[in-house]
Amino acid sequence: MINLKANGKWVSISYDGDKDPIVVSAEVLLTFLEMNYPNEFRELLEFRDEKRPDSRSLPSPLQAQNNTGGTR
Repeated sequence: MINLKANGKWVSISYDGDKDPIVVSAEVLLTFLEMNYPNEFRELLEFRDEKRPDSRSLPSPLQAQNNTGGTR
């Protein structure tokens, strides 16, 4: 079983009995899920949208990462 613990912007990932969890930013985890598990990720977004209707306009983590809005 995989255990996830979120603390602000960081997520700790560990397996049962694992003493050294992997810690990644929430953005990295969401981007990984979006790229490697697109169907499951879409289901998570749909579930989120059902629970929080005001979040429908939020971009996905990958879109947000690619859309920096800066000028050169």
